[in-house]
Amino acid sequence: IVIAAHNYKKHFGSLSSLNIGDEIILTDTSKNTHEYSVARIEVLNPTDVEKVQNSGYDLVLYTCTYGGKTRVTLFCNRISNRS
Repeated sequence: IVIAAHNYKKHFGSLSSLNIGDEIILTDTSKNTHEYSVARIEVLNPTDVEKVQNSGYDLVLYTCTYGGKTRVTLFCNRISNRS
């Protein structure tokens, strides 16, 4: 799963404050929760599409850095499934 959002406070504005090992809980439209752990953090160029699409990670989250020239990218592995 790859999710991109603006770096506004109500979107992914706090993404850059997360660290390796932090947990992320994703709730789907059926109210099922899926838990992930941040495995890698990288700042990428907007043209680094291949690194995002074919990362091998279960979840990739990314947003623009301030100024918009690069992207804060979190690569995450799934650690559990909650319903």
